[in-house]
Amino acid sequence: MLHSAILCALAAFSLAGVCFYIFGLVAAASFRRQRVPPELVVPPAVSILKPLKGCDEEMHEAFRSHCLIDYPNFELVFGVNSAEDEAVPFVQRLQQEFPAKQIRLVVCDRVVGENRKASNLAQMSQVAQHGCLVVNDSDISVPREYLHEIVRWFTPQPGDLRGKVGAVTCLYRARAKGFWARMEALGITLEFVPGAVTSRWLEGGVHFGLGATIAVSRESLVAIGGFETIADYLADDYELVRHIHRAGFRAELASVVVETSLPKYGLWDFLQHQARWARTVRAVRPSGYVSIALTFGVFWAAVLAAVSRGAWWAWMMFALTFGVRWIVAANYGRLLGDAKLLDREWYLIPLRDLMTPFLWMMGFSGRRVVWRGEVFELKQGKLKKTSSRSL
Repeated sequence: MLHSAILCALAAFSLAGVCFYIFGLVAAASFRRQRVPPELVVPPAVSILKPLKGCDEEMHEAFRSHCLIDYPNFELVFGVNSAEDEAVPFVQRLQQEFPAKQIRLVVCDRVVGENRKASNLAQMSQVAQHGCLVVNDSDISVPREYLHEIVRWFTPQPGDLRGKVGAVTCLYRARAKGFWARMEALGITLEFVPGAVTSRWLEGGVHFGLGATIAVSRESLVAIGGFETIADYLADDYELVRHIHRAGFRAELASVVVETSLPKYGLWDFLQHQARWARTVRAVRPSGYVSIALTFGVFWAAVLAAVSRGAWWAWMMFALTFGVRWIVAANYGRLLGDAKLLDREWYLIPLRDLMTPFLWMMGFSGRRVVWRGEVFELKQGKLKKTSSRSL
């Protein structure tokens, strides 16, 4: 009797995973069909804010991609905590390579919160010259049409009664070297991005921000009290958009896709990254975090096949689950501009699916996160500095 109940539960979990995969496909189709505002005849001037700390893989190429953007009027504002930061020579090299571009380096010597990225942004926004502010991480590379695709969303459309746009974010893919970096990249493509796109579809709008890009209007930023408001939160991107929503603005997900570069690192670095992400998601959406267990379709179907002792119907369930998962992987690979994802990573995708539940459990195993070499403790989503190096 107990064995039958376990089989029924595992079958239900597997079906829940299949439903989530199907939701992901429908959500992706909805995102592709979204009505994109027309390109602006006279685009507004833009300030791109890039807070820095230390060096990232292929940093210069990421910086350089911003100088190649096809846009008439924008400036690049880089911010560091100290003039001795390792990133400073990269900015100086960029200034020498592109002397005609507006490239500024700001030393942000004040600390307004535990999140030094948000603290730097608070000071960088004060020296930024323009009313449209675009924030992205230091390791992000962008396409030439980047700003056109982002900024067009801020123009009110005739007949649109949904309210003024105060924030725009976009999806991203990862370029990786080494086994563990590739596993992290797969997590972005197969779990994080489908989760974001599905959330947009189920919730009827965008209620999140992705650090790969968040553009805000000066009006919406002033309405929430500036970046200082989020300077103690770990999930500054999520909190920024949440605060903008509360101020009466809406957010949009642009069609442009940017790229991050993951360095070649070992198992310990991988686990630290995954623990930080898991605990961050649990901190910002604690009730929803538990329900993520229902999205592990391939894992539950594999367990079902093992517990059923190889029953034919359990293997049919596994084949169904894995087949739909394969379609989702191919679909999101194309959505992110990586049409050869399956050809390249076909043997790693099952490993990632079987590993994900254990990484998810790390979200319940503690409140400490390692971020940019510093260790913090999470309390209600806010950061508290600690001296311990333990996960």
